[in-house]
Amino acid sequence: MTGASGATGASGAGGPGGGGLAALLNPPLPAAGMNASITLLVSVTENQLLLPTGAVRRQGNQQFVYQPNPTPGGAPVQKPVTTAGTDGTNIAIASGLAEGDTVLLGAIGTATPAASKAAGTTGGVAGGPGGGGGPGGVGGIR
Repeated sequence: MTGASGATGASGAGGPGGGGLAALLNPPLPAAGMNASITLLVSVTENQLLLPTGAVRRQGNQQFVYQPNPTPGGAPVQKPVTTAGTDGTNIAIASGLAEGDTVLLGAIGTATPAASKAAGTTGGVAGGPGGGGGPGGVGGIR
């Protein structure tokens, strides 16, 4: 009979040339001191607007970003946003902003000109896209 020894004989799954089942059930372990890291993607979303996580603030259940006030010298304006997820570094914006909108980063303070002079700063304006403002200013992202 030919072929009868294929599944259990010397040339079968456990024999030379097959090597299969035994190797799958008993894989070699890594040597001591070796390690590995895995990145598991749960989902991938394309064409999302991303901001640094520090740009999105939370007040109760409301999430918002600060934008420059259109009135010169006015306080930054809160703009409500809806987020779609984060990777710990960036946060996806589902609604509330459009590509090209300017968002302020950094500390949004309530310093007055008198307090700035006392501290020895001159108070700056928000920087351009990705730039930092002058002393006392706030960086911008575009």
